[in-house]
Amino acid sequence: MNPFEKMQAPVLMDVDAPFSQVMGKLGRSDSCIIVTKEGKYVGIMDDLTAEAASSDSTKSKLGHIFKRAPLIENGASLMDICKAFFNGPYKALPVQQDGKIVGVLGRMDVIASLLNSGVLVGGVQAHMNSPVITLDAGATVAQARAKMREMNVRRLVITAEGKIRGLVSAHDLAKAMAVPRQKAPFVTEKFATDDQKLSSIMVDAEEVATIPPGATLADAARKMAEKKVASLVVASGETPVGLLSARDVFESVMVQEKAPIYISGLDYEDRMMADEITSEVDREMEKIRKSFDVEYLALHFKKYGRKHSVHARLKVSKMGMLSVSNHGFDLQGAVHGVMAELKKIMLQKKKIDPMREKSQGPFRGTEE
Repeated sequence: MNPFEKMQAPVLMDVDAPFSQVMGKLGRSDSCIIVTKEGKYVGIMDDLTAEAASSDSTKSKLGHIFKRAPLIENGASLMDICKAFFNGPYKALPVQQDGKIVGVLGRMDVIASLLNSGVLVGGVQAHMNSPVITLDAGATVAQARAKMREMNVRRLVITAEGKIRGLVSAHDLAKAMAVPRQKAPFVTEKFATDDQKLSSIMVDAEEVATIPPGATLADAARKMAEKKVASLVVASGETPVGLLSARDVFESVMVQEKAPIYISGLDYEDRMMADEITSEVDREMEKIRKSFDVEYLALHFKKYGRKHSVHARLKVSKMGMLSVSNHGFDLQGAVHGVMAELKKIMLQKKKIDPMREKSQGPFRGTEE
C-alpha cells in the first residue's frame, strides 16, 4: 500500500491565529494543523502539543506554542518516511510537493504501509525496550511525571504485585495537567492534579494492548494498526517484560540501511551541534567496535527547560539491546556521560564472559 494514498487534506493556520481555534480543527487524532508564517511552513500543532500547553495558553497565539517538525516529500521512500517519524513523537507530519504543502501523513497509515510492504522482519523481543519501566498502582500523577523524567520515557506500565494494572503515557499526564484544579466530591478544599492517583487517568489493564515476546514485528504492527495505538506492552501472561513503540518499529526499518548512528529529538536550536555530536559519538563507537560486534546506536534527545536528557539504545550482536540515559545542563556533557556509561556496561559484560575475554583480549575501548 502506498502511504500517500491515505494522505489527509492539509489544514493551514497562521502563527497569529488564536490557540482557542485549534481543537475544533484538529479532526483525526493522528492528524495535525500546519502552522505558517507569511504563507511559509514553520511547524505543526497536534493534540499532544495542544494538551501539553498550559490552561493560560488558550489566549495565546499559535506562534508561541507550535512545534517544529520535518517535512516529507510527496513520493518519498518508506525508509525516508520512517526517518522523519523517528525524529520525534509525531502523530502526523506534513507532506510537500514543489515547495507547497499538499497533505498530512498519519503515523498509523505509515505503520499499515510497512506491514503491507513486507519490510518488517525479526521479532518483538529483539526490538522491545526492556526492562520495562513500571510504577505502583497507588502512585500519584506527580510521581509518574518524576519517573518519566528520571528514566527519559514517555510511558509507564502500572503494576500491582508484578502484574499489569494499567498504562499511563505523557499524553495522559498532559491531559490531566491541562484541567484546572478540581474539587473532590463532598470536599470543600481544592486539590492539585499532582496529587491525583494514577488509577483515575490511566488506561485500565483490560484496555491495555499487549503482545507476547515471541511475536513477530509484523504481528506487532498489525495490532498497532488494528487498535490504533502507538505502543504495546510486551507481556508474558500478566507480567510485563518490555515495551514496543511505533518508534521502535520505525527504527527496525532504518537499521536495515546499516547506518551505524541515529540521532533524533534535537530541538531546532541544538541541531547545529548534530555534526559535533556525531563525530564525538563515532570516536567512542570506534573503541567499542574493536571488542564488540555493534549493529547500531540510536540516541534520542529531550530538553526540559535548560536541562538536556539523552537516551541511548545500543544493539550488539549476541547481546541484544542495551539502554542507558544521562542528563545535564551541558548538551555535549550529557552525550559524553551516556557514552561513558555505555562503555562501563560493555566492560562489565565482557568481564563476566571469560570465553570472550580469552578470544579477544582486554577491552580496547577503556583507557588503562
